[in-house]
Amino acid sequence: MDEPETRLPVSGPVKRRCRIITMPNLLELAFVAKGEAGVGEVSTQLINQERDSVNGRLSEGRPSIWDAHRAERLGRITEFGALDAQTQTKLFQVCSVLLKNVHTKKLFTIGILRDILLSCVYAENGQELIALGEQVCDKVLHQVQGEPALLESLVAISQEFPNAGEIRELAERMGAFSTQTRIRPLL
Repeated sequence: MDEPETRLPVSGPVKRRCRIITMPNLLELAFVAKGEAGVGEVSTQLINQERDSVNGRLSEGRPSIWDAHRAERLGRITEFGALDAQTQTKLFQVCSVLLKNVHTKKLFTIGILRDILLSCVYAENGQELIALGEQVCDKVLHQVQGEPALLESLVAISQEFPNAGEIRELAERMGAFSTQTRIRPLL
């Protein structure tokens, strides 16, 4: 099967010519140290960084076309705790499942959390859970490796998402609720 090149390991010749520096997963470290509070702190830092970036572009007179909308949403969502309670709970559950699993805890990084979180922040009022469900389909399921039971956990968490059926269908295509021993990548 063809796989996206980002899922392929680094080849031996490339490894010989490079100095590979192993970096710790800061999101995993925050999760291990403080659990839900650690994920909340990292999320608040990401929101603050995004606000600083948007405000910097606006103050320098070089905004993107979406920065006015971003600034307005970032003015209302000033921290992780400002998201609606259900979105916070579900996002933490997704993080928890991925950061507790040996196959995904190194892959689920701050960068992926940032994409998921900002999708929720930039969603219109009342649409945060919809945005989170879309991100589970677009970002999370593609990161999942290992045993299909992990997919089944994500399906269970997503039962309240508006796109729960789509998440379940994708998870089943990847091997959830079957006799598969390994997750098949989505192509």
